[in-house]
Amino acid sequence: MRSSTGREWLTAAMSRRSPSGPKTASSGKPSDYEVTVTNTGNIPSINVRAKYKLPENAQFVRTDQGGVHRKDEGIIDWFVGTIQPGDSAVYHVTVETGAPGEGLHRAGVKSEHTKITMVSHSTMVEGVPKLSLDVATAEPVPAVGQDTVVRVIVRNEGSLDAEKVGLSCELPAGLEFVAADGPSDSLSDNGIVIFRTINGIAAGADATYLIKARCARPGDHRVRVRVGSPSLAESLIGEGLVATQNGE
Repeated sequence: MRSSTGREWLTAAMSRRSPSGPKTASSGKPSDYEVTVTNTGNIPSINVRAKYKLPENAQFVRTDQGGVHRKDEGIIDWFVGTIQPGDSAVYHVTVETGAPGEGLHRAGVKSEHTKITMVSHSTMVEGVPKLSLDVATAEPVPAVGQDTVVRVIVRNEGSLDAEKVGLSCELPAGLEFVAADGPSDSLSDNGIVIFRTINGIAAGADATYLIKARCARPGDHRVRVRVGSPSLAESLIGEGLVATQNGE
């Protein structure tokens, strides 16, 4: 029996724990959030449920404690059960943040005898660059003595400009450098073609590099390309295959 003089209060609190800090996140990266439900009253809270609402454009990754992801509503739902006075229940959810801007995370809690209590937490989502590399070789298969072109496209598929992008290309012994064209000047030394670093590649844009080489002997020749930028955690490495046949 519930005491007529008892009081039941439920509170919900949210916090975010991330190496980048509690108020910022990088677009497209996973971030961990924590929902804490506390009974601050002096009688047990029964049939307690907790909910978490994902921000717009955010994607659910995972949760714990039997949380149910209701995809159509963008909600995580936990059945907490009974919480004794002074006790808390803690739940975690990982989401992939959406487009740059403010992301509003909301949580609510209610029991059999209380109305829903809502809290919110704002995270500023920052854009990030995302470089990709595509190395393509010319068709049809060239013959010994003919020229071939290796086309390299560096794309920024992220939401922030990539800074100071540099590219180098290593030609194998079976290919002899002829010429190069791209968004910056280049130099060639002993089969290594180096393009001068460009200021950057805008979000959604790309840069195209062309390396012309003469086929010196038959066989399969692998061209190795490296892209570096302060916007990259590590350099991008790509390869292209030039198959050369004997001339008639």
